Amino acid sequence: MIQTKPRRPWIGLIVLLVICFAAAGIGTALLNRLIEEAIPRDIDSLVASISSKNEESIAFHRKSGFRECGRFERAGRKSEHDFDIAWMQRRIGLATTT
Repeated sequence: MIQTKPRRPWIGLIVLLVICFAAAGIGTALLNRLIEEAIPRDIDSLVASISSKNEESIAFHRKSGFRECGRFERAGRKSEHDFDIAWMQRRIGLATTT
């Protein structure tokens, strides 16, 4: 018999900000609010799927406590150029203490 553990709850979220609002603190405020709402709901992790070409988003997520946990090489193509998809994760709530 195969026994499986219950999977941990996680949230995937897509946030797009207009470039003129970059560095205005809106992304950080949205992320902080998401974390506030997720912790009491026993959400274990936040995950982000980011184009490797989006260096600003990768830097924002790193600054916000995310780490790269996977990468799909040449998974996307735009304007005749291939790019990777980076997966980033931030553990939150009680799970961060284990």
